[in-house]
Amino acid sequence: MTVKRVALGEWTPDMPSTTGTESTGLADAKNVYPNNVGYSPFPTPIDITNPAGEEITSVYAGKDGALVQVFGGSDAQIYKTTPLTSRTVVDIEPVSRSGGYNSSPEAWHFETFGKRVLACKENNVIQTWTIGSSTKFKNLETLDSYSQPITQAPTAKCMSIVRDFVVAGNIDSGDKPNLVKWSDINNEEEWRPASQAPQSQADSQYIPDGGAIQNITGGEIGVIFLEKALYRMSYVGSPLFFQFDKISTVGCFAGKSVIEDNGVSYFLSNDGFYQTDGNTVTAIGTNKVDEWFLANADLLALPNMSTTVHPILKLVIWNFADNFGHRQNLIYHTETGRWSRTETEARCVGNLATLGTDIDTMGALYPDIDTLVPAPLDDRMFMGGKYVFAGAKDKKIISFTGQCINPRLETFDLEGNNNSVITMVRPIVDNGQANISIASRQALDDTINFGAVSEPYEDRNNVRSGGRYHRVRVEPVGSGWTRTVAFDMTVTDNGTR
Repeated sequence: MTVKRVALGEWTPDMPSTTGTESTGLADAKNVYPNNVGYSPFPTPIDITNPAGEEITSVYAGKDGALVQVFGGSDAQIYKTTPLTSRTVVDIEPVSRSGGYNSSPEAWHFETFGKRVLACKENNVIQTWTIGSSTKFKNLETLDSYSQPITQAPTAKCMSIVRDFVVAGNIDSGDKPNLVKWSDINNEEEWRPASQAPQSQADSQYIPDGGAIQNITGGEIGVIFLEKALYRMSYVGSPLFFQFDKISTVGCFAGKSVIEDNGVSYFLSNDGFYQTDGNTVTAIGTNKVDEWFLANADLLALPNMSTTVHPILKLVIWNFADNFGHRQNLIYHTETGRWSRTETEARCVGNLATLGTDIDTMGALYPDIDTLVPAPLDDRMFMGGKYVFAGAKDKKIISFTGQCINPRLETFDLEGNNNSVITMVRPIVDNGQANISIASRQALDDTINFGAVSEPYEDRNNVRSGGRYHRVRVEPVGSGWTRTVAFDMTVTDNGTR
């Protein structure tokens, strides 16, 4: 009889079930997120607004100091609601420009530029909203005394902020798919070049190879994601203003897969997931999740995927439609390179911001504090100006503050020297326990069938399962568990006690 500790390692569904050597890889890591050591419970969505008029496909929070305004985008509307302090009394109202918007498959993308929130959606002129004073979005333009535009932002597929410039790509509803345009420095309303507006640094640049522009990320440098190439966009001053350098022939498969965090951009290419710092491009999904994603995602629905960075947990999260009529979140931990997934009802993911809520306000918002409060009282949701992980479900904006449901970690095949019997498992779960089930088999081509679930009994799970190959399924239970890292299992060689 041997007691063996098995760490819950990386989820690597692209790897074979056994490599002939001892492995800690996982066949599944569902409804959990990876951290530096082990996995923690991933929260479920909680409604925080009443329904809008249409399905919400993107969310955003604009901030100007302590002032916070929250927006949601649908195919034909932009909506506004109050920051996250209430769940039951918040309505969501349309604040679209007069005349509405043209339809397109991709969701609205929002950026903050000074006191303005800018909104971009293919087939539409870039929109603007002044935080604290606007009541409707409007075209980003400057009008003359006859209400005619002197200068107007372009119709663009994508947009970002590079240094002090608003940069747009894939212009004029796809008629100029490889054109990049940028505003004047520190002036989002001026898009005329110096030939039309002296001293203006606004201009444009065609990128001759690489196909259509899919997205742009900003910061000190810009990274332009085309179908078959990546370009770096660097400010060099007058007369060229920006220099464009090709950094890779790895292209971008889906524009909405692109997200930037702390100078690093993450994206989906034709063969899997990558990251780039604007100089080098590194594969992050090879031999891990690339094949799994391309086999399980509905590739025709990639235009409606969404991507965000968790404001606390160092996670990049891709929300996508799968081939089974559902949606999932694919999660990447940027510090360790580990992955997980969740099943979700959320249609999109993003970040929102909060207003502070004192105890008197709490009493007014939530008369029954035991049942109505959507998150713990010390949650960031009730702290002023803090970003929280959020999204949308159907026509409602949601926050991810609900209890984790059906977490599961499942090992690949664990192989001993002989046929063996597992008689006990002791999961290592901080502040919790776990249900255990085991699938044992003699040969790798035998069907994988998990036996009956063993519930915890005095910090252990009594089981009995024999074979040469064993898969162990760990399902943490309890409302307070925080992390699971490994399990101990008692193994007896077959035929001995």
